[in-house]
Amino acid sequence: MYTLLIVDDEVYIANKVKATVDWEQLGITKVFVAYNIRQAKELFENHSIDVMICDIEMPQGNGLDLLTWVREKYLKTESIFLTCHADFEYSKQALRLGSLDYLLKPVPQQELKEAVQKAILKIKTERPLVIERFWLDLLQQNIPSHPEVIKRVLSEKSIPYSEMASFLPILIGVQLWEKRLSVREENIMEYALRKTAEELILQQGNKGQIIQIKTGLILIILELRKDSFPTEEMLTDLCRSFIEASHQHFYCQLSCYMGEVTQIQNVLVMYDKLMYLHLNNVSQSKQVIAFREKSVKTEDVSWPQMNIWAEMMKRGDKKKLQAEIVSSLNSWKQIEGLDAKGLKLFYQSFLQMLLYSLQQNGLKADQIFTDHLSPDRALTVTKSINDLQNWVMEVLDITFLQMQDEGGNESFVDRIKQYITSHIDQPLSRQYIADYIGLSPDYLVKLFKKETGISISDYIVQERIHIAKELLAHSDLPVSSIAQAVGYSNFAYFSTTFKKEMTMTPQDYRKTVR
Repeated sequence: MYTLLIVDDEVYIANKVKATVDWEQLGITKVFVAYNIRQAKELFENHSIDVMICDIEMPQGNGLDLLTWVREKYLKTESIFLTCHADFEYSKQALRLGSLDYLLKPVPQQELKEAVQKAILKIKTERPLVIERFWLDLLQQNIPSHPEVIKRVLSEKSIPYSEMASFLPILIGVQLWEKRLSVREENIMEYALRKTAEELILQQGNKGQIIQIKTGLILIILELRKDSFPTEEMLTDLCRSFIEASHQHFYCQLSCYMGEVTQIQNVLVMYDKLMYLHLNNVSQSKQVIAFREKSVKTEDVSWPQMNIWAEMMKRGDKKKLQAEIVSSLNSWKQIEGLDAKGLKLFYQSFLQMLLYSLQQNGLKADQIFTDHLSPDRALTVTKSINDLQNWVMEVLDITFLQMQDEGGNESFVDRIKQYITSHIDQPLSRQYIADYIGLSPDYLVKLFKKETGISISDYIVQERIHIAKELLAHSDLPVSSIAQAVGYSNFAYFSTTFKKEMTMTPQDYRKTVR
């Protein structure tokens, strides 16, 4: 994770310092040694150095001059001076240059270890926050993408990026949470995603910064060094592992959009291109999608014949219409290059057909739909083919339900209640009821709760207990037979449910009413 440079003209001392401490235990994966200032500068120019342990007086240059050079090159390195000279002027100058510690030779192993630990702790706590703020300012254009301005900001904030450094942005976009989450739960999941990305992508020898752009959108900016330049294949495999882990553990479908290597002043441009990929990814889920400058080949879209769909709606042929729509939209998932524009055109055409069909049946859209036709909902449903398909199915459920209600006096809630009562001795699921009524299960549950104030499952329990009470009061049937008559094959479960609702057992209830 971290790199260390030891600079000392005395070969024996430099090598002894290197061998004295178990550096890997401190999180230091690479230890470089330089025996003069020239070698040290060469290492700085070719590697990212996090911590430097440096002598002061050396034949070919002064350690204080080396640190001054490091600061001028805009490289933030935590420095520790290790010298034989207990000189007040030296120590004062070292502190002025930002040296973290000033140790005297021979230094005890524990003292050296503690000094390096302090340097690493400072890097861990301070550097990520400053770097994250820098990238956010750059992406939000609070910092102009001009090389000279960026160079000045890097220097002022002591951010350890060379002006010639190369970066590779990877955008992570959440497409679907498979479970309904509260705001608090979603924040926890977002944090878990960032930590997982850090573990699976950054802590594989890759160095970079994770930035939370907004809810459901994370940007990883990899810093590519000469000594560590992962291939696209390697990064693709890491991203796939991250996508799979997110789906398995966090019930989340997301895609990773991999940019191209660029310099710091061009990161904003590449980020905008990745955002375009994300916003127009309407058909691919849980994929690693690499940005390519070349244009994407787009196949001709086979547009559905809305006039035929309108005729199906007029005839009340709901199942055939739904099958046609599902088939049409599923075929779009195979189209390379299909973007959000295509979905918006479909949405507008379908909406026009829907409004015409409602008018033909004497129905008014504003009285039937609440938020289904709002501008905000239009933006949401055209994010992906799946979102659009779910919206279309829900809108059709509402439309056909209204057409049925217009043709008879019995409301859909009455029909549901009648079905439950007549099948009270049988297994009742929302799928069975939905098939009977002709609605999707999700919409059935939502609409029943809206109309009655209770869920279907709670209503079923209430109705079963109500009928059980009548049988207990007015018949001599055994309690076990009553349990079966109201749909409970497990007598113990019936007794538990009855007691929970009535605060007494079925046997005790029978005694109180006779």
